[in-house]
Amino acid sequence: MPILVLDLPAAPTSLTLVARRDTSLTVSWNEVEYSEPTGHILGYFLWYAVSPTNENASIVMEYINITDASQTMAEIVGLKPFQEYGLGVSAYTEYGVGSFSETFRITTSEGIPSESPMDVAVAIQADGAVRVTWMPPNPESINGIAIGYKIVYWEVGIDGAENPDTRSEVQISVDPVNPFGIQEGLIQNLTRGAMYQVAVLMFTVEGDGPLSESVQISLEESGIREINCFV
Repeated sequence: MPILVLDLPAAPTSLTLVARRDTSLTVSWNEVEYSEPTGHILGYFLWYAVSPTNENASIVMEYINITDASQTMAEIVGLKPFQEYGLGVSAYTEYGVGSFSETFRITTSEGIPSESPMDVAVAIQADGAVRVTWMPPNPESINGIAIGYKIVYWEVGIDGAENPDTRSEVQISVDPVNPFGIQEGLIQNLTRGAMYQVAVLMFTVEGDGPLSESVQISLEESGIREINCFV
């Protein structure tokens, strides 16, 4: 009786990766053709994982089982913004899983920061300007390249009601010498006798992150300056 030697499918070729959004990737590849030794292609396995940041980092692989052999494109969702991923594809038959393609790497698009700056504090200077300081958000929450910060401030009444028409902002660049340390900026030309709420946000090329908790400041008519913090 002749012995039938079965081969497993060859690796898919011509992988194309597109980062259309900050949390998803689209992957496509050439169809693996049927041949007598390998059997009928039943589908594809797609693996993906966050690229390790160092040689000792653990790799957690995720898999997508594509059960339609005619489907040669897949969308991977739920990814992290501005994160490099590695991935590969293999075909499978009733006899087993074939060779995986070579590993391809791609970085998802930038997003907006998901967390706000921390530890916002204010100090009124002798000239009446307000010095605002804060700490950057968690680096993993930036979701891109931090371009700068916005100090946002607006008037509030004695009863605490906000006046949206008075909303203003000052744009501050990231400190190039100490990007992960204390950041600071100035607010000038505030109205004597008015009360303000002050908050800070970080922004990337994709837009603004969330505002920090606000701090309330008051400059009295008499020149005595008071600061009340509400966080």
